Amino acid sequence: MATNLEKPRPTDPVGTLADPNEQAFDNTKGCNNCSYAVGFPIPLLVTLPIQSYPNSFRMSLIENWKFLCYRNASGKNQIAPHLARLSKSGIMKLRRTLEHLQVKPQTAWSRPQASPTGNNIYVIHFTDENRTHHRLFGHHEITFQEFVITLCGVEKDGKYAPADYISICTDRKCECLAAPRKHKCSCLERGDALFPDWQTLPTKKPRLDARSGRPPSLHGRER
Repeated sequence: MATNLEKPRPTDPVGTLADPNEQAFDNTKGCNNCSYAVGFPIPLLVTLPIQSYPNSFRMSLIENWKFLCYRNASGKNQIAPHLARLSKSGIMKLRRTLEHLQVKPQTAWSRPQASPTGNNIYVIHFTDENRTHHRLFGHHEITFQEFVITLCGVEKDGKYAPADYISICTDRKCECLAAPRKHKCSCLERGDALFPDWQTLPTKKPRLDARSGRPPSLHGRER
């Protein structure tokens, strides 16, 4: 059920309010200086952070992850350009992978969909029709039920590229924790042009009756 309550301001890791002088970025309107319409909305029960609810209610929500993108200091989305270049097959594989992971607790994120890589960094796995092993690196922010994708890469011969993915992701994680409104973008939560049919998975065409040319359920009735 949707709520009209205003979302509280994010807090930094020690629980204090974000810097009031910090440059404002509106997550609901996409990225600053970003022309990519990247979105495949994932149904969510609420939009408030988990700590806003009683303990009994938190347990029912803790496994519903939101997937966010990393933005650099200038506000440019570092994930959207990569996702915008995916093939249709790659997009479908990514969609299904995220749908699977969204309802899994962090401890159940395992192969073939995802795996931990060390230093609290996780990597999401999916492939395309060319068998390119795409990898999305990021971290969980359990307080806000978020997984922030901070780096895109590939896996070849059992090795990740870029090779320094842990140091890159660790630095970007620190940036996200220090200034979440500046470095996190919720474009993957919106229904925009790249993945407009996120909630509409392909369905089989109905079998038609040979005599009437209609689906069996409509045979003898007006459509």
